[in-house]
Amino acid sequence: MVNRRASDAVAPSTPIAPVVRRKRRASCLGEQERRERKRAIDREAQRSLREKTKTHIAELERTIQILRDQDRNGATASLLSEIESLRLENERLRDVIDNVKSVVGCELFASVIQEPMANHFDFSHVTRTPRMVDLDGMRMLTDLPPPNINMNLDIDLDPVEELSENTTPPEEGSMLDCPDSPTTAAFAPFISEIFGPSWRCPSPIILHIGNPSTPSTSSSLSTPKALCPIWKKSNEVFGKVFTYRPGTATLNTDAVEAGLLYLAIKQGWSSFDQWMQSPALSILKEVDELLFAHLNQTERLAVSYKSFKLLKYYLNATKLSLEKVPTWLRPSFSQSRTSHPIALDFFAWPTLRDRLIQSHSEIFQTQDLSRAYSQYVRFDWPFSFEDAFFMDESEGIYYPSPLFEKYHMDIKYWGVREEFFGVFPEMRADIEGDRRRFSEV
Repeated sequence: MVNRRASDAVAPSTPIAPVVRRKRRASCLGEQERRERKRAIDREAQRSLREKTKTHIAELERTIQILRDQDRNGATASLLSEIESLRLENERLRDVIDNVKSVVGCELFASVIQEPMANHFDFSHVTRTPRMVDLDGMRMLTDLPPPNINMNLDIDLDPVEELSENTTPPEEGSMLDCPDSPTTAAFAPFISEIFGPSWRCPSPIILHIGNPSTPSTSSSLSTPKALCPIWKKSNEVFGKVFTYRPGTATLNTDAVEAGLLYLAIKQGWSSFDQWMQSPALSILKEVDELLFAHLNQTERLAVSYKSFKLLKYYLNATKLSLEKVPTWLRPSFSQSRTSHPIALDFFAWPTLRDRLIQSHSEIFQTQDLSRAYSQYVRFDWPFSFEDAFFMDESEGIYYPSPLFEKYHMDIKYWGVREEFFGVFPEMRADIEGDRRRFSEV
């Protein structure tokens, strides 16, 4: 019989229990760690998916907004264009009515007729025709006999027409028989006598009948005092517009030429030669290289595009081409009545142009203004140069964006840098005043 100790009986079972509990605890810890890791991975995947979805939604919303803005810009541009057209037509009709009143001179006519002849004639039996104009009769009033001459005649006040020996009597229904109204312009044949020999010069005030005569260029207008070579060259280049026959056919449309202008500024004039077919672009190439080649592309484009619109009007002086010229750039009354170098017409501000018309012979004795203007002229376009024109894929041409046209037609976005007023402080009131005046209109 073997005697065993109590310690020997329980010894084998003592180390087994801790081992089992250790393995179970390790297994539980590993499972929990794997679950935590999986949850972390799932959370990261969900977060990434939410970010991608949010980014995609934002991109779609931005695309929709861009499309809406384009439609809104197009509608806004169309409405602005229509409003501007109606406003210009209203102004034109008002100016024509004022000119008609000044030409007919009702008050002068009454004072000339009634005062010297009231004591000799009784007009009570005369039937008046207020809508008929007898301009020849008006001209003959200057030769009325003195009031003390006894003219015991039976007066008939029907319109009397004085014809010279070489004048062919007007046929029935001709312009002379039309009533005096802005639509028929019965006084048109006598407009040269009324406004002088320069009436054909482009002006938004004087009626545009026929083609404008060629205004004098630098060769005839630049006085011996105008010694600035840049100024002389500018007038010579701009004056070339009048060497072309009025209405000269160029490229297909103005939009094609405007697109070529944008392409020339973007890539360089030497990158293609289609611009040679356009008289306006041929002139602008010389002006751009002479004055504005050092400016950034946006300001070069804006200045050239502004001059392009006025050159197109000079090449074809019609109401339609005048409407494309900004209101503040259209030739003023003083420009139409006063002989001046043609380069003055391309300054943006009317009040400054009037100043230069009066004193250009003194101002351009030096190169100060030519250099200051070409260096410091400014156009505020808050977007990139590429946003100014769009590419028409179907036609393969560039055309100005409606937003660029809106900025370009508004004078408040045109100005000069402060350094310009350091040289010509007296011109600050001209430029800033026109910016406020036309912006309010």
